[in-house]
Amino acid sequence: MNNLPKDIKVFNHLNFPDKRGDLKCIFEIDENLEIEGFSSKVSNSKPLVARGIHWQNQKSPQIKAISILKGSITDFLINLDKNSNDFGKFFTYELNAHSNKTIYIPAHYGHGFLAKEETTFFYFCFGKYSENNEITINLKNLVKNRTSLNTNNWIISQKDEKAKCFNEIFKK
Repeated sequence: MNNLPKDIKVFNHLNFPDKRGDLKCIFEIDENLEIEGFSSKVSNSKPLVARGIHWQNQKSPQIKAISILKGSITDFLINLDKNSNDFGKFFTYELNAHSNKTIYIPAHYGHGFLAKEETTFFYFCFGKYSENNEITINLKNLVKNRTSLNTNNWIISQKDEKAKCFNEIFKK
């Protein structure tokens, strides 16, 4: 795990402590981002909650930056850029509150996660959410077929449970 392609970036948090407390910079980039819409969210998940895989198609793309505030997750990412040599490649990344890291996920990746314990995370979405342009890929199916992780006790929404498999959505 944690073998990510070069276009997914992981940033170390910068911490600036002094006698009053501290300031933690969890995400900062020097790139100009041309985006339509922005949101920041806090998500709480119980142990064994799995969410995703969700992706905003290129009609309404979203870049995500995720930091764990409490707990830990296994992050799941799949490259959905049909023009990429890595199209369909599945990646996992371990992220936790103690790592002091933020993962930056480009718009051409579908994203999901498994909470390994009670978990709170903060994420930025660069780009406007559009329900009509969201695609959900069956995470359990991907994990069962591409990893050795056990999915039997996962807590998952009906929407995610009923999602189509990758090969049904992206027929060759």
